[in-house]
Amino acid sequence: NVGVLLLRLNRVDEAIGELEAACRLDPGSASNRKNLGVALLRANRAGEAIAALTRAVELGPDDARAHADLAAAFCLGARYADAWREIALARRKGFEPPPELIRALSEKLPAPGKP
Repeated sequence: NVGVLLLRLNRVDEAIGELEAACRLDPGSASNRKNLGVALLRANRAGEAIAALTRAVELGPDDARAHADLAAAFCLGARYADAWREIALARRKGFEPPPELIRALSEKLPAPGKP
């Protein structure tokens, strides 16, 4: 996928354009939606990232990394309780989100059940 390659090259805006086109061509692809969401997250476009990643987890509910990515988007969008929910889902599916995400989120809102 050209969009993923562009994202790896840190050409985020170009990647977003390619990934949007990929989503239009295959609207049922969870992978395309997740990649678009990650690109939008890297561009600090929280609302759009949340929308793309929400659709990605709807299309691929067992993708633990997509749940973790959605948690990061929720954190960026200051939706901390939603972020913790997605972290819990990622963990239940066997993926431990990056420690820097957990740390950043903990500074904003302690984990449910933590003082």
